[in-house]
Amino acid sequence: MSLTVKELLLNHSRGINSNVHNYEPQYFDTEIPIFDDIVQEKQYKEDLANQIKEVDERIKKRKEKAKQKAIEDKKKSDAPVPPLPNPEHPKPNEA
Repeated sequence: MSLTVKELLLNHSRGINSNVHNYEPQYFDTEIPIFDDIVQEKQYKEDLANQIKEVDERIKKRKEKAKQKAIEDKKKSDAPVPPLPNPEHPKPNEA
């Protein structure tokens, strides 16, 4: 079925959708390669797997550092706090 330009404009102004599919392009942050050979695809998958392992290791190291820092901060906060001077009782050398 084909519609004339007039029919399309009338339908559009009335809010009647036509059955035309508009495909939106998809954009990604990383380039998606096109492989010419199966070997290239396998090598790319291995490289991605290695990158994932490296990132996982970095995440583990950061978590360990954060955990160690939290333990050290807790030890510092658990240290006894010296008492504040009391203004009601003068120091012995002031009297």
